[in-house]
Amino acid sequence: MSFSLRSSFGALILFLATATAGAADGAIERLAHDPQWLRLLHVGDDGRTSEIHSPEFFLSPEGATNPEAELRATLQALQSPVPASDADGHARCRFPARAWWLQQQGALPALALPHEACARLAAWGRFDRLRSVSLLLVSGYFGNPASSFGHSLLRLNTEDGRGSDGLIDLGVNFGALVPDGESTPVYVIKGLSGGYQAGFSDKPYYAHDLMYSRTEFRDMWDHELALDDAERLFLVYHLWEIVGKKFTYYFLKENCAYRMAELLALVRGQDLLQRSTVWFAPVEMFHRLHDAQQRSGRPWFRAVRFIPSAERVLRHEFEALEVPQARAANAAIAQGGAPWQELPAEQQIGVLDTLLAYYNYRAAAEEPTVDPATQQAKDGIVRARVQLPPRRAASLDIPMLRSPAEGTAPMLGAAGVGHDDRRGDFVRLRWAPFSYELTGHNGLPDGELVVLDTVVDVGRHGGVLQTLDVMRIKKLNAHATRIHGESALSWQLQLGAQREWIGDGARLRARASIGAGAAVRLDDTLTAVAMADAVALGNPSSLGTEPQLGLLWRADAWRLWMKAGTRYESATRHWAPRQQADLTRRLSADSALRLELEHQQALRAALSFVRYW
Repeated sequence: MSFSLRSSFGALILFLATATAGAADGAIERLAHDPQWLRLLHVGDDGRTSEIHSPEFFLSPEGATNPEAELRATLQALQSPVPASDADGHARCRFPARAWWLQQQGALPALALPHEACARLAAWGRFDRLRSVSLLLVSGYFGNPASSFGHSLLRLNTEDGRGSDGLIDLGVNFGALVPDGESTPVYVIKGLSGGYQAGFSDKPYYAHDLMYSRTEFRDMWDHELALDDAERLFLVYHLWEIVGKKFTYYFLKENCAYRMAELLALVRGQDLLQRSTVWFAPVEMFHRLHDAQQRSGRPWFRAVRFIPSAERVLRHEFEALEVPQARAANAAIAQGGAPWQELPAEQQIGVLDTLLAYYNYRAAAEEPTVDPATQQAKDGIVRARVQLPPRRAASLDIPMLRSPAEGTAPMLGAAGVGHDDRRGDFVRLRWAPFSYELTGHNGLPDGELVVLDTVVDVGRHGGVLQTLDVMRIKKLNAHATRIHGESALSWQLQLGAQREWIGDGARLRARASIGAGAAVRLDDTLTAVAMADAVALGNPSSLGTEPQLGLLWRADAWRLWMKAGTRYESATRHWAPRQQADLTRRLSADSALRLELEHQQALRAALSFVRYW
């Protein structure tokens, strides 16, 4: 071969090698900017920086801030030889979701599924018995500020767990890492400002059932995800990658719901966080999934199952007792002894079974240190029960509560018109980022929780702030059956400001009030309420008290809340009566019509169209 021919051939080889390398570099660059790769790294809004703080999550020294460097390091590590002595330590076993996804993109050769060669991963995921994944929605819990808006977690459902309601299956949770003994004010401040780290944890589901259902007495809804085999595999692989990794926790946004939505967005490549700029409550995630389902036509859920709290189950057990049995059970709780012995043997069995459920409920609530008196009473019930013949437990007919995800979305906006006898006609504008109110069609059956409820009225003299409720909470305890020692108290709390008439003019007055009272359910749709509030007011500064009576009516499409009361103020030294009525007619899943009437010296009325999203 002549020198010129050899030179041309060498140049061709060099050109092809350079072109191939250039094409490979281009492919890597494209993959590094792929939304799915960024989701695998949990990259934030800047498009480069991961929100995970654990160094072991990254294979490149620059991986936390450079997705392309992390991709190159991942490809190199995945293609390195697997050591015979420690296969579980290889990148393919540490990062199975990355390996699986890169294989789907053609960046890696087709290989066996990661869990087939990774013993620890296979044992953790139980892939041979895994049948589905559930997304659980936990009702709100007013005993903890961060839990007031509910909670969400995942459960990996296996064939082994079918007969135990999933108690032995694996639950995956996301929560803040809070030191023991942290005070509530510090907790709130640090939770709002990102003062805590948080992470995913994996525990048997019975630990979550003990916490949420049997200790905090919260209802749950099991939403079985309609994932195909590949999506389910991808999700579980990525859970393995991120369990134990640290994030910054923000109570309002980057919370459990936000992180769960990130996981589901990864599975199907759908953006579920496009409107989560400031606030993201757990129930909002379910509404985002519904919106995504409407756009794609693919369902997110296969089935929904209601899981009543231990408290709800216990109350239904008491309600199933006949009157003499209920008296005997309450007498045993109040005074001890064995009052059930005066009943026929068959009725004794029902009392003892119910008392055993009661003391199990009490013991769970007292964990980790059970009161010796509780344990002693429980032991006595067990000894009495084993002396009577066995009986199949009667099935309880506990009505299924609709999932809050099936109600209206929490963010509220409204526009309407109104008339004030003193100031004339006006246009009403209203907005609240989270509004589960008494007259709403949402998933809060026994109270309300409203945040930053803002009402502006625009009249001929301009716009004025009519109402600002920073927080409004109401908890109605209207159970028909009373268990001895259980609180029957209903309560409410309100922080904000409201425009009121003082003398000849209207003033915006700061208000802080807390009240307590009683609620009685008159029938399935009607509840009567009596409350007395202690009130602190501004402009002018004043302390007062406000007793009030209310009536709540809830039908399929209608909601009505009426209350009448009178307030005594130290500044004026007289009683001022006031009445209020709110009537809401649901028009669709995300809209309603609302009529508001208020009388304080004069009548004020408004009719508004309400939209939820």
